[in-house]
Amino acid sequence: MPVHLSHKQCHNVSMILIVGGGAAGFFSAIHAKAIRPDLEVIILEKSERVLEKVRISGGGRCNVTHNCMDAKDLALHYPRGSKALLGPFTRFNAKDTWDWFESRNVPLKIERDGRVFPQSNSSSSIVECLMSCAEDLGVALRLGCGVTRLERSGDGLVSGFTAYLDNGDTLHPERIILATGSARGGYELARGVGHHIVSPIPSL
Repeated sequence: MPVHLSHKQCHNVSMILIVGGGAAGFFSAIHAKAIRPDLEVIILEKSERVLEKVRISGGGRCNVTHNCMDAKDLALHYPRGSKALLGPFTRFNAKDTWDWFESRNVPLKIERDGRVFPQSNSSSSIVECLMSCAEDLGVALRLGCGVTRLERSGDGLVSGFTAYLDNGDTLHPERIILATGSARGGYELARGVGHHIVSPIPSL
């Protein structure tokens, strides 16, 4: 589920750094840049390719979402986190996902088991859509660029973060989105800036 940023959350922000070049990372970057074109949005991906899980998902066809358009019903399929997920699913659900891709000339279809795929039966349709949207909006992409550590920074008036990269560079974004999926390194980055991590277990 992509992160949904409001205009208020982007107020007085000049840079958002997104760690992870998967579907959530790209969607977050596209949304942030769409509501604030003046914002510098950077996706960092530690490997040399982005959207790799999208390419292989659904046997190479990309299972985009599921035909469960009601937020409450969808949340029930995640019993461990249904309460926490109800809010995000209400703000952006399977129907919104469907509409978003169809409005960008990626027609979808529902199969008998309820899974939703691109009509092309190819994950490349989804990958190309996300890539072109990000490029058209001016989202910056840095490949082969991992984050080793995050620190909170600021003087009380201007708050933000320092991101230490594995190539020796540092970046100073006001906001960071961790879109690292189940990677343990992402949990450690979050822990390093004060978040409490609940050990993950299979949900479905």
